[in-house]
Amino acid sequence: AVFWKNIKRMADPQPLGISVTADELRDVFRGRLNPPEILPPQFDSTQHKINQTLASLLPEVTQDSTPEGFFSEKWTEDDAQAHL
Repeated sequence: AVFWKNIKRMADPQPLGISVTADELRDVFRGRLNPPEILPPQFDSTQHKINQTLASLLPEVTQDSTPEGFFSEKWTEDDAQAHL
């Protein structure tokens, strides 16, 4: 019985514990996904300004024009959990 318990322990995938918090992830992603406050020399500052201007023209809320309504369909935590 001990032999098979050891085999099962070694062969079955074990879930890994969560090693970072959501707050830690937020801090990392905020720095990576947002432009720096001071643009480094390798950034194209003209293109950055154009991108800012274009982004400011986007409405806060947009209409979902997909025939299936993919982007306006309501979803719940259970829906998200079903995909994990």
